[in-house]
Amino acid sequence: MNTAWLGLAFGACCACLPLGLMAQTARHPPENPIELKTGKELLRGDARETTDTARPGTPAATDTTFPRGPLGDLLRAHMLAMVGVGTDAQQKYQDAENAYQASLRALREKGPEVVKLLANAYARTPVDDYFRRWALVETLRELHNPEAAATLASIATSAIPAERYKNDAERSSIDEELQIRVNAVEALGELAGKSKAAESPLLELAGSPHIGIQRAAIRGYLAAAAAPEERRSRAARLERVIPAERRSLISLETTDVKSVPHPAMPEKFEIDKRRKPEGEPPRANPKR
Repeated sequence: MNTAWLGLAFGACCACLPLGLMAQTARHPPENPIELKTGKELLRGDARETTDTARPGTPAATDTTFPRGPLGDLLRAHMLAMVGVGTDAQQKYQDAENAYQASLRALREKGPEVVKLLANAYARTPVDDYFRRWALVETLRELHNPEAAATLASIATSAIPAERYKNDAERSSIDEELQIRVNAVEALGELAGKSKAAESPLLELAGSPHIGIQRAAIRGYLAAAAAPEERRSRAARLERVIPAERRSLISLETTDVKSVPHPAMPEKFEIDKRRKPEGEPPRANPKR
């Protein structure tokens, strides 16, 4: 938390107090070793200037997970583009999605070296920095580079650590870990048709006890089939590794929302038209 905001908020409260009472709060009770601030100090707060790194055009904060140099700078800029933050004044008024796609194109042109740097950055990222880890996996996914299959497989098949927030009812580290792995599994599914290295992990993950990982693995493994005969062969292979109670996931199909029939809608809605009254609503009998 920014101490400047805390100091100003506290100072604003103290501004409503009488000066005499404020002077009393500035004294140092002998039994209290904590040094209390005077009213002026509270109002002044923390005078140190802070930088809002969420503003477009603000220089990126120090990121040591990527090496120095043009490619490292490109990856640092991409991490900011993922959350819609520009890294220079020219991006200030640029559409965030266009900036993101342009950053992806620049990374794809760099080839396998980008995959290596992303893998190293993931290994160096703190375990509890879940969004950062997810963002690195998402970048690996968006590269559409078969060279990323080994790294994605390592992430997807890694053991899920024990719950870190057992006493926090609103947060679960296991849920965070599952989101990261599901993203990695879906990325493997997209690469399965291009890389044989992506198919073996998918077959292994199809037996996962976590249904989110399992569903993504099954879907990706089946989608990599080049023909209906191959799909049937893959389905039979999946039946041998999936418990009977979950084999319905093999035949589960997704439907493109655009292909779902929609009810006919009028070209114009006439809001003034009302339904005919259905009579007075029942009233309670006041005489009892």
